[in-house]
Amino acid sequence: TKLQLYETIAPLIDEEILGFTDYHPLQGILHEEGTRLFHTLLANHIYDKGSASIANYIGVLVDTFGSDYSEVQLVDEQGEAVVFADVGGEMEPLLLNGPNTNYNYFLYTMRNGNQYLSPNFRMSYETVTEALQNMTIEANDIYQTVILPNVIFDVKDKGDTVIIRFTEPLDLLAYDDVQVMQMVEGILLTAASFGKQVQFENVIQGEWGGFVFGSPLPVPLAANRFEEQMIFE
Repeated sequence: TKLQLYETIAPLIDEEILGFTDYHPLQGILHEEGTRLFHTLLANHIYDKGSASIANYIGVLVDTFGSDYSEVQLVDEQGEAVVFADVGGEMEPLLLNGPNTNYNYFLYTMRNGNQYLSPNFRMSYETVTEALQNMTIEANDIYQTVILPNVIFDVKDKGDTVIIRFTEPLDLLAYDDVQVMQMVEGILLTAASFGKQVQFENVIQGEWGGFVFGSPLPVPLAANRFEEQMIFE
């Protein structure tokens, strides 16, 4: 299961080498019942030290388990619902997917220069069209748009597929490869948060970077892939 996979791999990932605070594996005990996940938090847990730490914790649960579980219930060592002081009462079950996780993706640059695709402060949108159209708007100094300069596109929601048609023929070879990949992946991830595929139209190149633009592209599993060799005993 996804939980078993997490419990096997999480201890092997050195997050500090990647430039992050050491956060995984999560403290406490995780167990699953069907599509529900339960996280038993110990008395000295670190997840309610303020609104920022709570937001980070919830974001980690959504990103790590949202593709396989519907919700997570936070309980204490007695099996009772956890109380977070900043929330002002018992924590209701956290929904891991649905309207509250309909994100669009922007570019975040760390102090060490590493760049990652990330939701823009986890703002959610009612429609995929709205989410995609708002990807061109830089509303803060932390997240930058991944849409290439001077590139304009129209969005059509066709059920399971979103059509992205560029208003002018888009020559991908005229741009930096990394920036092109960030735009393509950012759009794919945004549509994926709504459970949809993307088909690009009016791209000069029929194939680029492993993508074939004549048909809907595969839905990405997650953002920010990295490769690491692991040894399992």
